[in-house]
Amino acid sequence: MRCALGKYQPPEANSAEKTASLGSWRKEKPVARVRVTVKDGVCQGGVHKVGDAFIAGDTTPEGVCVDAWAAIAPYVMTLRCGGEFSWAKEGGAAEIHCPDACGITLELKRMD
Repeated sequence: MRCALGKYQPPEANSAEKTASLGSWRKEKPVARVRVTVKDGVCQGGVHKVGDAFIAGDTTPEGVCVDAWAAIAPYVMTLRCGGEFSWAKEGGAAEIHCPDACGITLELKRMD
């Protein structure tokens, strides 16, 4: 929102109301989990090997390195909420490369 001077003004709505409405949305629309599999490459940090698999739910999967998670988190959330990628080879999936140029490729698949 903008005031007459063009400065941002926070909404006046009660924050408890906002929280309640977000909670009801989540109850109405279940959020899927996503299987993350290391498909190819060599992890430069030595953390991951081809074939490693993780399940991404409400929290960062244990054992996933911070750089890999930073690269895939937006895609994981999109898949969890039912989104698709027009460039993906199949629906409910995506392949994302670690930010390290010589790193790993991670396959993301929404679980039903």
